[in-house]
Amino acid sequence: MTTNLTDKNGTPTPTRKEGVKMAGPAKPAPAKKDGSFEKLVKYLQEVQAELKKTTWPDRPKLIASTKVVLGAVIVTGLYLFVIDWVLTQVMGFFIGRAGR
Repeated sequence: MTTNLTDKNGTPTPTRKEGVKMAGPAKPAPAKKDGSFEKLVKYLQEVQAELKKTTWPDRPKLIASTKVVLGAVIVTGLYLFVIDWVLTQVMGFFIGRAGR
């Protein structure tokens, strides 16, 4: 069975016969089977190469960033403490009142 197709201009396009296989995507080459030790060595070599590309902060930048992180942790901890305390008091009020 053939199908008649036309393009935008109305001219017929070549037909395709049923049962003809079209070329699919190329299959990747089979991967080389490395042992666990070889994989570990390769991974550590790649880690070492990436660490060489890293730019590390100098001491003043590191100290400033540490202060910012510690400040954010303290503020967040205090905020959560206050919210927890308020909700505990509210729930205690309702639970204590319901028990009467």
